[in-house]
Amino acid sequence: MAMPRAIGFKRVDSATDLERVFRKDPSGIFLAARLCLYYAAFGTMIGFGEVQQPENYLAYRLQLLHAMEVFAVAHEHAHFIAEERIEQYTGSLDSSQSQQLEFFCDELGLAISRECGSAGNNYLSFTGIGALVFFRAIQLCESVRAILVNSGTEGMHQPKTTNSHPSAEERIIAIKSQVCTKTAPDQRQQVQQFVEEYDTILCAIASAVVDGVSSACGHKP
Repeated sequence: MAMPRAIGFKRVDSATDLERVFRKDPSGIFLAARLCLYYAAFGTMIGFGEVQQPENYLAYRLQLLHAMEVFAVAHEHAHFIAEERIEQYTGSLDSSQSQQLEFFCDELGLAISRECGSAGNNYLSFTGIGALVFFRAIQLCESVRAILVNSGTEGMHQPKTTNSHPSAEERIIAIKSQVCTKTAPDQRQQVQQFVEEYDTILCAIASAVVDGVSSACGHKP
């Protein structure tokens, strides 16, 4: 699958490359913060309402949403496969086995997503970006919720902790590794650069949101 060609854009090498962009138009940071705060308060995005953005954003947003949805559905499909066909994942599982099951479902879900992306010409699915954004979004929402809980915000309750799932960071590391190692050698470097650049952007957005929420709650970033 061919790497999409950038037209007139500089590659993002670090978060500092994004500072000028955020200062010029912070609307994306504000929207991300609002979404995270809503999730922190209600535990869901249902009811947030329509996000109004320029029409030329629509095609890309739909491609990204599709990539995220395909991974989520493929991950859940992998649970059925594991339960029906892999003896070690049937019956009652301890914490270690449960975490290994989640890694397995992530890996199979990613493989399905990449195949769908290749066949359906969705580069974000093919490169694992759907999975990456999915877990970075969860990670950021939980970070914002933790800030509000720790600041004593009224009505906020710490969610129940569980060790049946690996951390989002562990799953992200595994997904990025799988995308790299399972890409054809002639495409591997381009795909890895694309994934790392995308993750740099996601982490920069997350950092800006966390700093903003922390400051609003009276904490030092």
